[in-house]
Amino acid sequence: MRSNRIWVLGLVSVALAIASIGTVTTRAAANEVRLRVQLAGATINGMTPKGKAEFRSRNNTNQFTVQVENMNFPDGTVFNVAVNGQPLSQQITIALLRGGFQLNTNDGDVVPAIGLGATVVVTDQAGATVLAGSF
Repeated sequence: MRSNRIWVLGLVSVALAIASIGTVTTRAAANEVRLRVQLAGATINGMTPKGKAEFRSRNNTNQFTVQVENMNFPDGTVFNVAVNGQPLSQQITIALLRGGFQLNTNDGDVVPAIGLGATVVVTDQAGATVLAGSF
């Protein structure tokens, strides 16, 4: 049991270290804020997962999108997403190694507050980090 915990902690450390070298793109235009970050993780089941998250605010509309790929898990596997440690109600379900979602205030969704330094973490149902990145 202790070796499993150490392995999971090591995996989380590697994922967070990889995520910290991800790229962040920011764009500011009149009445628009757009933040993008690459999500990275350690190799799992022979593949290295990757993804991206984007926050966009324009004309009183906020959008938050998360897309993941190279997720070498069975179709139907569900992953949780948290922003700044706060879990989102939206989850990612894998199909053909990919998954994603978009939240949009125009659709009545609650979009989390996101700014520079905000963290995005994708975890499996046991809470182990699969992907992570910071804006």
